Amino acid sequence: MGKQSKSNAKKEQRKLTQRRRAALEERLRAPRALQDCGAGFLQPALLRVGDLEISFEPTLSKPDLAACFDILEDNMKEQYEVNPWGWDPKMKRAELANDEARFVVVRDNDRVVAFAHFRFELDDDDAPERAVLYVRELQVAEARRGSGIGRRVMGLLQLVGAGLALECVMLTVFESNKAHWPSTRRSSSAFWIGTTCRSSGGRSATGSFPNPCPNPNPSGRPTNLDDGARRRPGGLLA
Repeated sequence: MGKQSKSNAKKEQRKLTQRRRAALEERLRAPRALQDCGAGFLQPALLRVGDLEISFEPTLSKPDLAACFDILEDNMKEQYEVNPWGWDPKMKRAELANDEARFVVVRDNDRVVAFAHFRFELDDDDAPERAVLYVRELQVAEARRGSGIGRRVMGLLQLVGAGLALECVMLTVFESNKAHWPSTRRSSSAFWIGTTCRSSGGRSATGSFPNPCPNPNPSGRPTNLDDGARRRPGGLLA
């Protein structure tokens, strides 16, 4: 293949990627506009776990943002500090305050005990293939871990993703958090987990749960796992 042919092929590929991106962004327009963040697909009974109340919220109040950040910092600071990214509290606060951020908040009376930060977005910045519900954070306060809150929240997000006809619910986690991965064996929704960066070494890997959607990064290249601030791994402690 000559230089001109290679150049033309690259141009066509860029055009194809641009068209695909535009089509996927259009699919995400409606989910992003939902004031209830998709909670309308859920039965009210699912929004309670014992004495805990679960709510879907498009933004966080200042007290709730502070409470969520405290849980995030308590759970994840040490894991970030032993990885190449380091712990950047300013960046993490900015992520929680981003206009595209959506939240599931779990409260014991008025006290936040767990939360999920998710977004409706493309599965990959450079070569998008599908519109997904991307879970940036799933965090449970230490005193409430092991109680099934994380599993319930992920189940609700899977129902929302299915209700919106999104192709996948995605979550990236540190490999050191494998013990905290929520079970999805009772769910029929597509779900994919990417693991990234062992706390001890920095190696990246990918994995899937039952009924997985296609691995969005089959090459193994950690593009949408850790390619900068928009795709840094989030966290899971549930």
